[in-house]
Amino acid sequence: MVTVTKKKNAGMPSGEIAAFTKKSQQLKLEADVLFAKGDQGGALSKYQKAQELALRGSSEFVSIATNKAAVYLKLQQPLLAVQECDNALDAQSDFKPALLRRATAYEKLEKYAEAKADVERALASDPSDETVRGRLDKLKSLAEKPKREARPAGLGGSGIGRQPAQKFTKEQIAAMRAELLRQQQQSTMFTFDVTCEGEVKSIKLPVQLRYSDLVNAIKSEFGIEKYVAVKYRDFDGDFVTITSRMDLRTALTNFAAVAEREAKEKNEKPESAIPVIHVTAFASDVEFVETPENVQPQELQENDEINEDVIEIDEWLLSFAALFRRSLGDAAPKDGSQLELRTVGLDKCCEVLEQTVGMPEAQGLLVAATEKFQEAAATAIFNWGNTYACNARRIIDSCGPSEDDGASSSDEALAAAAKKHMAALDADYEAACERFAAALEIKPTYFEAPITWGQQAFERGKLYHHLSRQVEGGEKSKAERITDEMFALAIIKYQDAMGMLSPEERDVVLTEKCEDSNGVKAQILILWGNVLYEQSQVKHTRGDKNWRDDSVAAVAKFNEAGCAKQDIVRALMNHSSGEWKEEAEAVKTANA
Repeated sequence: MVTVTKKKNAGMPSGEIAAFTKKSQQLKLEADVLFAKGDQGGALSKYQKAQELALRGSSEFVSIATNKAAVYLKLQQPLLAVQECDNALDAQSDFKPALLRRATAYEKLEKYAEAKADVERALASDPSDETVRGRLDKLKSLAEKPKREARPAGLGGSGIGRQPAQKFTKEQIAAMRAELLRQQQQSTMFTFDVTCEGEVKSIKLPVQLRYSDLVNAIKSEFGIEKYVAVKYRDFDGDFVTITSRMDLRTALTNFAAVAEREAKEKNEKPESAIPVIHVTAFASDVEFVETPENVQPQELQENDEINEDVIEIDEWLLSFAALFRRSLGDAAPKDGSQLELRTVGLDKCCEVLEQTVGMPEAQGLLVAATEKFQEAAATAIFNWGNTYACNARRIIDSCGPSEDDGASSSDEALAAAAKKHMAALDADYEAACERFAAALEIKPTYFEAPITWGQQAFERGKLYHHLSRQVEGGEKSKAERITDEMFALAIIKYQDAMGMLSPEERDVVLTEKCEDSNGVKAQILILWGNVLYEQSQVKHTRGDKNWRDDSVAAVAKFNEAGCAKQDIVRALMNHSSGEWKEEAEAVKTANA
């Protein structure tokens, strides 16, 4: 059987940096799902936010930039794809997926020499990849082939079909890059009005900035070679020195309160949800360096809940809270501090809440909230079902040998669990499936539910197979019937999940070591193949002459998923029938 393995996370940074990294990883996963569903715009937005929170140069940043390039390729924007691959390769020069995607972008631009160079680098990092080698051979011929002039229709040339790639001047490329920068700046940015020796300049920086980023930007803008101390005046007019990202957050809160107070005095609305941060820069003999220790106070580093509260609140909720606060008017604290409902009064809050919900500005926020709550509700109920599945797994594992690593249940554990705990396992299975069905009612495209449902049916089928070998008569027939029903149901659920994927994801051709070999389609096909493989072993045990058909079908699914040939050969050699105990026979079947 071909297995799906998951790597354990490496050591993570601590404190606020860890919180931002965790949020970045969550956004990336959400973007991956949107990309799989064909929602390129939604995926691009999520990848952008994930990239803003990732540490530049980290493996997470490299992966996000490479995935953004894939989105741009889908959107037929190869120049932007090249730029994202450049970002990834600046941090990790031998990252194979980035090299291959940049080569694809260069091909679309008909820059075959550049594409060939990237594929050569990718092949150098993995000389055994025959797919990349074949691609290189193709690019060599394209790079050497002289370019043909376009021929007009009606003179022997075809006016239909692929048009020559548009050629861009350096000025046009620079303009495109400037447009990309403009689009990126539409995402959340901090604006600093910096005063230094009487001169004032405005500096925009992304929200993922470090203290050193602010300092370097100030030094660059004002041509300062010495160290710089950065200060701001707080709500009470006192000078406060900024030395870390936590200080930047405090400054942001301070100026938000100031902006709200000033707008209130003028009977106007604040110009922006993110206020301008006014700072003064001074030459200094001391350098302030942001470290994990001063990024965030120690007492906050030790409290994970506070870290997550800082970054886990959705944007729509923050925006609605600002709208509600503005609607409260004089009842809201004027210094920007937290609202105390007991002080304001529950009746007053309910009255203003109704008014706020009816405001035109709230419409878009409520739509965003609907989508978020739909996703959250489906996820919550899905995870509720998973608790029953986990309980079933706990029962099975407790029946296994003590040295079992828990990666997969042994036949011994399955047989013992089926004999002793079948009623409890059936109850957990039914409870889990009820929740999976409820999650799909809330969000019909929630493909995680049928995937997990199929896996649970598969596990239940194996349990009943082991039970059938321990009972006789009518009980044996019943156990065999349920086994077959569960295997059939698992395949149906994997078919359902496949149907929920976007056409681009569903129709992609997977080959060994290809870029999409870890995608959702590949995972579904592997699980599907595992069901067929196990079904063939069950049929062989019963003496069913058609067991080979399922084995061949399983191999077809593994090949379709782009599994390594060596893994498929190993699975065949381990088949309980002993049909492929000789490696040569297994290789022959794997390659059929």
